[in-house]
Amino acid sequence: MADVLFGRSEPGGRLPTTWPAALTDVPVTHSRTAGSLFIVRVHLRNTGERPGREVVQVYVARPDFVVERPAQWFGGYAAVHTDAKQTAIADVVVSARAMRNWSPEDKAWRTEPGPYRLIVG
Repeated sequence: MADVLFGRSEPGGRLPTTWPAALTDVPVTHSRTAGSLFIVRVHLRNTGERPGREVVQVYVARPDFVVERPAQWFGGYAAVHTDAKQTAIADVVVSARAMRNWSPEDKAWRTEPGPYRLIVG
């Protein structure tokens, strides 16, 4: 604990939410599909004086869903290490399964058609 308090160690704890000041502050450059996967590439910059570790999380949201779901749900994560004043790239893999929901009528997993949002935090 003393190492964390005196800055000799990086605790790695983060809030699950990011509040960008402007849309240009959002670090996602693109996403692509690979079979039944989505790969979201995020560029990170360590602006601090010490090496650090960051866990990038991707959440999925469906703005106009028919099936009752949470407003957003966890899709995937990637952990990256970066040295002080350096940049790193995190490739977060989101399975197409993250878009599915259980259909009691069909007794099967289904993907609701329409647009989905991928949210990075």
